[in-house]
Amino acid sequence: MCAGVVVKNTFVCIMDDDDEAASPSLRAARASHRAQSEGNVFPSYLETHSSELLSDGSADHATPVAELVGEGCQSAEGEDACIADWVHALEVGGLLASAAIADIANQARALAFDPIGCHVVQRALEVANPAEAYHLASGLHGSVVDAARSPYAHLVLEEIVHRLGTNDATFIAEEMMLGCVRSVALNIYGYKVVCRMLEFSAREHAVSALVDEVLAQDIAALCCHKFGHRVAMSIISNG
Repeated sequence: MCAGVVVKNTFVCIMDDDDEAASPSLRAARASHRAQSEGNVFPSYLETHSSELLSDGSADHATPVAELVGEGCQSAEGEDACIADWVHALEVGGLLASAAIADIANQARALAFDPIGCHVVQRALEVANPAEAYHLASGLHGSVVDAARSPYAHLVLEEIVHRLGTNDATFIAEEMMLGCVRSVALNIYGYKVVCRMLEFSAREHAVSALVDEVLAQDIAALCCHKFGHRVAMSIISNG
């Protein structure tokens, strides 16, 4: 009688040539993906305390959770571990998500300009309550013009406009007014933020003033521009 041979739990790991040169955020994303595929439900700094935190949703646990997130980021391998842990915490929800959101808000600007971090901030905005979303958005104050032109941070601005009330999101239009509004409206990424503001906040005074500034120059040139004509169409549709 021939004995059968069964091979279990065999993993073949392929390391990309550019793994060493990858950004910390990209390495964190890869590490998070590997952890999920291997069945790890909680990130390292949550494993020990997850049961006690999830069992009691009282407000008395809010401060310890926030401290736990801070300790985890300091004791693990820096940014790599933090991003992976935040992603897990946001999916777990509850107090763990709130603690992660608070930590993300403290680094919102740096994360927003990162190819992986921008998606972390967007996800945090999706699961945040109004007060938490406002805190996240405040991290972009003073950086709106640069963010609108960024291939990554403009996505965060769009999410802010979508998630926050019109009054809380008007700081985006106000900061654009301090810069060159026309150049933002003609930018490959900036026009999307302008269109999103017109979609959600067209009647706000700051947005109306922004539209007036955009239209103050050559309207024909705006309409003939690759991205400017999309802003013009949005003004017609929502203005």
